[in-house]
Amino acid sequence: MSEILQYDPQRRWAAASRVGQVLYLAGETGTDPETMQVVDGGIEAQTEQVFTNIRTTLAHFGADLGDVVKITVFLTDMADLAAVGAIRAKHLPRPVPSSAIGVVALASPDMHVEIEVIAEVPGSD
Repeated sequence: MSEILQYDPQRRWAAASRVGQVLYLAGETGTDPETMQVVDGGIEAQTEQVFTNIRTTLAHFGADLGDVVKITVFLTDMADLAAVGAIRAKHLPRPVPSSAIGVVALASPDMHVEIEVIAEVPGSD
């Protein structure tokens, strides 16, 4: 088995694990890492924060949003899918396989979106 490299910001779990050239990011939410609070402003603000958090975690491993090969979106209200999709399209430089899953709740009642990604670490072929 390949060595597993992990990145742990201030949380109880790893934000990401790298196995060989594949990077697995845990679900990111619209939580501000400075305050550990869910950002105000509804689904759009939360989704923007999610992509900021994803970008930060990818950068820790020398990757960026262009290296994402799969995305999974968890939503507490599927009516928000179009808004989240528009923001996703703005941040991802190309279409990638995507899944959207409706859930009853996330870790906090204030959270409405969580996104996890799989990426290929550049230069690791």
